[in-house]
Formats: sequence, structure tokens, C-alpha cells
Amino acid sequence: MPEKDSEDSFYYLNAYQDDITPGQKMTILHNISFNDWRAGPHIAPLVTLTREEVT
Repeated sequence: MPEKDSEDSFYYLNAYQDDITPGQKMTILHNISFNDWRAGPHIAPLVTLTREEVT
């Protein structure tokens, strides 16, 4: 089910395909999507950083 961090958040976390079969298998599949028009102010400052700085 899609989750949001807050009402003004720019991203959604979809974690609807998780599954577990006890003793055999666990599947964890999460997708993060975002609204372009709301993400700009949050993501723009990150594009000038190196990988190490972002991490």
C-alpha cells in the first residue's frame, strides 16, 4: 500500500509486493516514486554533490 512521509512530502513509498514463506523465501520489493513539481527544491541541491557526499 502506498505510504507518504507527510501531507507535503514529495515522494511515495510502495511496499505492496513483500512476501514471506516461512523457512523458504522472503521477497522485499519497495519502490519510491516522486512528484517532479514537488521534488525540485529537495533534489536540486544534491546534483552538485559527489557520491560520497550524498552517502
